[in-house]
Amino acid sequence: MTERNYINKIAIKEKTFDNGGSVLNISIAIEELQNIANEDGWARFTVAPRNPSKVHPKGYTHFAYEDTYKPKDDVIGGNPSTGEISDDIPF
Repeated sequence: MTERNYINKIAIKEKTFDNGGSVLNISIAIEELQNIANEDGWARFTVAPRNPSKVHPKGYTHFAYEDTYKPKDDVIGGNPSTGEISDDIPF
């Protein structure tokens, strides 16, 4: 398993409404985004819920870590990492 690069300067709190809906309120330091941004300027990260028994004392309900997944460039139909679509079918 790959070691995770956790994002430290981020605050994520879930707000649940009376109707059952919810949102995540996220605050993140710009330098954290710059640290994980790729050469195209995209900062990809994953948000995951904290273990309910270890909820942060300030009420943070989730944590985040860098998304290091790199799709293969030979995907049929284009490259999902760039959003480019190709009509070239490899058969």
